[in-house]
Amino acid sequence: PTRGEMVAAFKKADEDGSGGIDRDELIKLYAHVKRGEVDGILLHGGSLSATQVARLDDMFKQKIKEARPKRAYLNLEEFTEILSETTESVPSAADLKAAFVQADEDNSGGIDRDEMIALYAKIKRGEVNG
Repeated sequence: PTRGEMVAAFKKADEDGSGGIDRDELIKLYAHVKRGEVDGILLHGGSLSATQVARLDDMFKQKIKEARPKRAYLNLEEFTEILSETTESVPSAADLKAAFVQADEDNSGGIDRDEMIALYAKIKRGEVNG
């Protein structure tokens, strides 16, 4: 992040204007960063911007809304559709399936929002072969 982005993040976190960030303000700032709402501060290995996380979040919500039967996770086909809309190069089906299974930490048969964003970041960093 640039100095300006860090100053903006600090000012956003310093809700009471004290010139410092207390524990509660830090926790709130971290939540904003985790959701990709703070420009210039990247999680997921530094590979995704706040704009990318927000776009993925919107796409995830849309796929969940359309899912039949209703569920709170994406299956491999839905995740692959998101990839095809957002990346130039999609890993091979075998590599993608292996990464998808690994990302499914709770063994639900699908990936939730956080699992999806972490997997997407791995793909963007080239950590999924294909």
